[in-house]
Amino acid sequence: MKSPKKALTSPAMMASTETEHSCEGNIMSTSAEEAGPRRSRQRLFASTVALSIATMVLAGCGEDPREESTPATNTDPSGAADQGNAPEGIAGDAGDAQAVGIADIEDEIWETSLDQENATFTVTGGLQSGQELLGYNPEVFQAETGTESENDETENDETEDVESEDADAEDESSETEVSNETFELLVTGQIEGDSATELNYSPDYSVMTFGDETYQSVDGFVFDYEAQIPPEVEPEVDAAELESALLAEGDWVDVSMSELPVPRTPAELIESLRERLDETVDGASLADLELESTVDTRDGENVWVYFNDQVEIAVLADESNPLLVGLILRGEDELDVAVTDWNESTTPESPEDETVIADDQLQEILAGFI
Repeated sequence: MKSPKKALTSPAMMASTETEHSCEGNIMSTSAEEAGPRRSRQRLFASTVALSIATMVLAGCGEDPREESTPATNTDPSGAADQGNAPEGIAGDAGDAQAVGIADIEDEIWETSLDQENATFTVTGGLQSGQELLGYNPEVFQAETGTESENDETENDETEDVESEDADAEDESSETEVSNETFELLVTGQIEGDSATELNYSPDYSVMTFGDETYQSVDGFVFDYEAQIPPEVEPEVDAAELESALLAEGDWVDVSMSELPVPRTPAELIESLRERLDETVDGASLADLELESTVDTRDGENVWVYFNDQVEIAVLADESNPLLVGLILRGEDELDVAVTDWNESTTPESPEDETVIADDQLQEILAGFI
């Protein structure tokens, strides 16, 4: 791990858009207003560009509708020694090592993390956690998955194929349902600069940010378009048709002026995680929770782990630079965060100009469906 860099600027403010929809026949009206970088993750998201699609191609409207465990998930936080696997690399005698009080570093955890150059965040959880963190409605998402499965079954019933082909289709459907039970979000790159976001809700859901420019993969763009349509509303434009029209022009959609449900940078994710932690403990400070603590080793680094039945937070064992290493928010739908590659993560490469669908091109494509 490289030495942490100090005194970078605080995270940039992100403009968010709230859009309200009302329907009467085929008429849809929208209104938008600027909001601050933090917003309740309980509400359903509204992507500005995706909503522009709905405005032009939908006849109806309604509400908007990732599991790799971290070391903390499989390790009793009371210490690796209790697991029969004593950690190596802890300075001095592991039995004598102690974590500093959480009250002494609570604010520094977030401030020092935001002051670094880059990092990689991996977030996993159930669909409910995905809704709380990202705004995706799990009920609508599951309904859409169920609808797709039903359609697949219908097509299989109508097609007079051999039994082996039907079995393959059922296996593929089962794999899809399992993968959709959890979400995995990966955000890597510069804390407030060039970075990339991936989400396993669809096969190629990606977002890349370079300064003020943000590009979303066609697959991700179409997924967000579908996710905002209530199950009871039949879209006038089939998602497959929209995807085909977009792919004919490029691989990435310029969404620089849009509000996305996923964080564009690690800084945005850090702020979102801090909000979710605050909601989990009902606004109480970590110091007030009387957390237990222990010393552990993760990825060869000494860490301090603080925990109770609600939360577990692990930080680098350095009082002057207690960088966030892991976070678990417990409950019916657990959220698990692992932070790696502090100041060593890679920066994505910007896509070629000819692969990007500019906003004016996008509007022309959408207009073609009217």
